[in-house]
Amino acid sequence: MDAHAVVRSSAPGFGLRFLGEADGRLAEQRAPLAVAWSTRFEHVRPVREFPSYQGQRRVSGLWWSSIMRDLVGFESWLERDRVMMLDFSPEVVAFSSQPFWLTWLAGGTGLVIDVRADDRIEPRDAEAFAATEAACESVGWHH
Repeated sequence: MDAHAVVRSSAPGFGLRFLGEADGRLAEQRAPLAVAWSTRFEHVRPVREFPSYQGQRRVSGLWWSSIMRDLVGFESWLERDRVMMLDFSPEVVAFSSQPFWLTWLAGGTGLVIDVRADDRIEPRDAEAFAATEAACESVGWHH
């Protein structure tokens, strides 16, 4: 049995939505996780923006990544710190932020993989993080 067959059979119900090139234009792409897991997500656009406005309760912004030679977004100090750590790690060759929405059949709900302090995870969020972890594990990704 080849590795792709194992992956396809172990990730039922999960899908990805991301922004990619189609006919030379940026367009939303949809694919089952078992098919899209090998996509180079460090080369796709974020699925949403990183807004900044007066009175905002959280800090968001863009970090110039020397590894990516591009701006990488963040939506909190915690995410910014992780982006900085990745950028300075000699073991990291590429990374991105908010590259896709993960969807699953349980409710048809989509979400972006998020970074959140443990003391700020509500029970409803914990359920979404558990689904994200299950999807990642099903294709050999780390969460």
